[in-house]
Amino acid sequence: NDRKPLQTHGCHQSPRRRRFFRSTFGLQSHSTHRSAGQVTKPSAPNCCPAKARTKICESIGLQRTLCTSAVRRQETAASTTSSAKTSRDSSIFPPIIGEESSLRWGGKKFEELPIAHVKATYNNTHIQLTESTGQSMVRTSCGTEGFKNIKKSTPIAAQTAGISAAAKATAKGVKFVRVVVKGLGPGRLSAIKGLTMGGLEVISITDNTPVPHNGCRPRKARRT
Repeated sequence: NDRKPLQTHGCHQSPRRRRFFRSTFGLQSHSTHRSAGQVTKPSAPNCCPAKARTKICESIGLQRTLCTSAVRRQETAASTTSSAKTSRDSSIFPPIIGEESSLRWGGKKFEELPIAHVKATYNNTHIQLTESTGQSMVRTSCGTEGFKNIKKSTPIAAQTAGISAAAKATAKGVKFVRVVVKGLGPGRLSAIKGLTMGGLEVISITDNTPVPHNGCRPRKARRT
């Protein structure tokens, strides 16, 4: 093999190769000055000693870190508290009864609002409006509104009963109500629509339909 080994030492490299390595790997040249047979390196700029400079930088960085971390913690805590309060107040779900909330409807809390009980059976729809304490205020049904026999089980009858109940409640100064639905009758949704058409604003809708967990045997299917 006639090839010569690659020379890596700087003294054996050509100027062109040295410039190539410097430009490629970002190496800085430490030029030396030869004067009177002595080799001297260029003097460093005037500055404070390395140890003192390190201590000063460390102390400044520590103070800056402590101050910055304290400020960041305060800002994070404030933003977390405000965001939690805002998310709780702007939630699409009504607040839980007994939970502290700043939401008010007509100057009343959520648990102080009147309740509209809707009982939807297969043959009739009953609507009763009570106060938060349970005192009855308004009561109506499809039969009370003049519907007879099979017409009482229609959605139109339930909607008419809802409009009538809302008109009576509005006359007593009620504007915001909570709705509690019980049963699977045909007037289940029409009654709620009638309440809104009558001028009431529904804040929440709760389904209170009883569901048996393998309880009593249901009725036999109707033969038609």
